[in-house]
Amino acid sequence: MVVNENYIALENGKIKVVVEKNVIAGNQEFYTKNVEFWSGKEWSTIFEGIEGQEFCTSFNNSGAQECEIIPDEGGKKLKLSTRNKIWEAEEEITINSSESIVTRRQKYRFLSPCEGYINPGYMVRSDNTLRYTYPLQVYDKPMKGLPVMRCDSAWAVPVPCHILSTGQWVAVYGIDRNAGAGTLDFQPLNNDGCVRLGIFYPDTVEQNKSIVINPANRKPNRYEFSVGQEIELVEFISVKQLGSGEIPLFEAEKLAAELLLKEPFPRMDWVDCADRIASFYNKGGLWEPDAFEQGRGWFRNMWVYTTGKTPEKNPYFDLGWGEGYGVLTMNALALNWKRTGNPKLLTYLDEMTKNMDYFKCSHEEAGMYYDRYNHPGVKTLLDAEAQGGTDFLGFKRIWSHCLGNIGYQLLNLYRTVKDYPNMEISHKWLDTGMAIGEFFARHQKDNGDVQDGFDENNGETNRKRYRIPARAVVCGLWTIMAEVSGDVSYLQRARKLAGIVSEEIERFDFYGQMLDTHFKDSDANIWDAENACYALLGLTELYIATADEKVNQLCKISAAYICSWIYYYNLPNGYNGWTRGGTTCRMPDYPLLYVGAGALAFIPLVRLAEKTGELFYRQMAEEILGCIAKYQWRCPDKLWDGGIVHALDQNSGAHWGPEKLGQVDSGMTTGMGLAALEYWIERNKPAF
Repeated sequence: MVVNENYIALENGKIKVVVEKNVIAGNQEFYTKNVEFWSGKEWSTIFEGIEGQEFCTSFNNSGAQECEIIPDEGGKKLKLSTRNKIWEAEEEITINSSESIVTRRQKYRFLSPCEGYINPGYMVRSDNTLRYTYPLQVYDKPMKGLPVMRCDSAWAVPVPCHILSTGQWVAVYGIDRNAGAGTLDFQPLNNDGCVRLGIFYPDTVEQNKSIVINPANRKPNRYEFSVGQEIELVEFISVKQLGSGEIPLFEAEKLAAELLLKEPFPRMDWVDCADRIASFYNKGGLWEPDAFEQGRGWFRNMWVYTTGKTPEKNPYFDLGWGEGYGVLTMNALALNWKRTGNPKLLTYLDEMTKNMDYFKCSHEEAGMYYDRYNHPGVKTLLDAEAQGGTDFLGFKRIWSHCLGNIGYQLLNLYRTVKDYPNMEISHKWLDTGMAIGEFFARHQKDNGDVQDGFDENNGETNRKRYRIPARAVVCGLWTIMAEVSGDVSYLQRARKLAGIVSEEIERFDFYGQMLDTHFKDSDANIWDAENACYALLGLTELYIATADEKVNQLCKISAAYICSWIYYYNLPNGYNGWTRGGTTCRMPDYPLLYVGAGALAFIPLVRLAEKTGELFYRQMAEEILGCIAKYQWRCPDKLWDGGIVHALDQNSGAHWGPEKLGQVDSGMTTGMGLAALEYWIERNKPAF
């Protein structure tokens, strides 16, 4: 610590905070002048304080009137305070004794009723080397041209950090939601070439209560403070030098996890969780023995109205993308049977395998399967008539990432469950998966790419200006084909596709247009974490087979994107007050917490942890698994006991589904949740 008549500097050889003292009209005033880090050669300033705005509200701003140096374990910290007619405030600035971490804990107490906001922050000087990320909003972009950004923390700030990076370092400036309130605030470039990054309270705003798209511009704005009310905001800054090939977002998330995920996840009985899901399949009433015709069975997609009205089974059946997601249910049942020998689940698995042909496209070309089967008279989600196979929305379209995942999961079943007792069933997985892979091989372009989707004439179905990088799951399909057939040409196909998709992945262009192309005149381009999960599945498979460092980088980018959608703290409107490890669904429309996306990413994250030794992969996988367990229904009097909560409206805590009255699916969260649990149990015996 350096103390003189003009300033106080807290530093530990890695990071430094300079608090300057000014004398204005005979009164002393203190403020944080800057935050610097040691580059190995010199001290470099990243964040600059604002004179007269150490404490910042819409009513008035103030420097600190008092500054006290107080003892602290491992070093010293500063305590600053001020007071005016409307509020009084104090803060503690602490530097970690050995890490590049600064914490600023501010507390405001209101002395009179008022309406407004609290908004402390720092200035950052923009230049051509500086890149910025506001998770879920912008990724790795120059600051110039970015709009005002301030999101509702109840559904759009899972990693509560501003992220800055150059080619040499990455810094996070965030808020510890485990210890206080607040959301992130970004104010664009001013005339001095500076951006103001801040923390903002209020941190939520009333959202639409019906099932409609929430506009992106619904920002927290003003709050009515009462006399005696206290608001605490806990900010942190952490900086890291980047090594060769390190991904800034990935390293930033590791910094955030060290600060926000300190408390280990509660120990859970994973075997009990898995067995309860298996019981749900046995007793949940969603198995329809005559789903397609007499003696041809399948699981219905889900129960609806599980939290109100009379519960109903919905009328849909899925093999691919949809709440039923049959191929993922099949994978989960196989893994459970492998551990338990449960003969009932074996019966379901055999029957579903035999009945996959009902999802075949009537097109003469082999290897084409639709996601959904529609009975005559059943209306689609868009209230239209459709018969036989369609995509999720009821159109005669096949989406590459959905079909690719069907093939991938079937070949993975064949490879993983080698001792399956029915060879006819096992070979059906092999033959169907290979046929799907051959379909993509026939349609692979000269540059290595594949279409985003196929209409009835095999034309492209994605009419949007962005591609769907989830098609990289086909890399995984071809990689397993090379393994089981010995034909290395499939591996070369996978490498070429990865090279093409890399352009979108490196830009963080994880758009999922399959749900939005039915809006013919819409310019909406929706991005989500699930898109990156498919890419991670395929790329992880390719990386493990080839040890290609370029593919490893793509895995890391995809994983980093997924982890930026995962909550690092709990919100009160979560299921039983829990959101940590859960995934936000889509941006910028639906404020949902959805366990399924994380469950889809779980197995590749564990495989990457085993392959690379990177502990962060395992840490985030554990967070995902814990949320799956926390979101398990435990209601013995209900048919859906043991299933997984499908999704929540994060603003209200209402269960997603018709009229927000709840639903429990058979595949999209429940099936993927069981697969994740079984995979974990297999690798971590005995379970605790």
